[in-house]
Amino acid sequence: MNPAPITPAMAERAQKFSARWRFVDDLDYARLDAQGPFSPLVYIAIPTSHPLVGRDFESEEFDYGPDVNGGITFQEDNVFGWDYAHYPNLFGSMAHIFDLDGDFERALAWFRAREEQTHNQGDC
Repeated sequence: MNPAPITPAMAERAQKFSARWRFVDDLDYARLDAQGPFSPLVYIAIPTSHPLVGRDFESEEFDYGPDVNGGITFQEDNVFGWDYAHYPNLFGSMAHIFDLDGDFERALAWFRAREEQTHNQGDC
């Protein structure tokens, strides 16, 4: 099975940070790790058919998820991301403790659950 095609939003993030997308097991979701000016950045690309593609991450649909460091702080088309440049990450008791893998797994589970929920409701 071939991975999903790289979308323009995915290509832009990869080029900006000179990084490569890694597709996860089902090949519909992908991950990109990058280094921002102050902290690591993590991006998840969801399938272009996902019901949340193009939705504003500040909308009510995102009020309770995904449980990633500081919440989703970036969204463009099918790419969502978060950073580790929040006060507790940089100066507080959690300084320089980053759970990139755990955060990605929680985001992946959250987006998959939303996709399954929509599919089960017959909205896809």
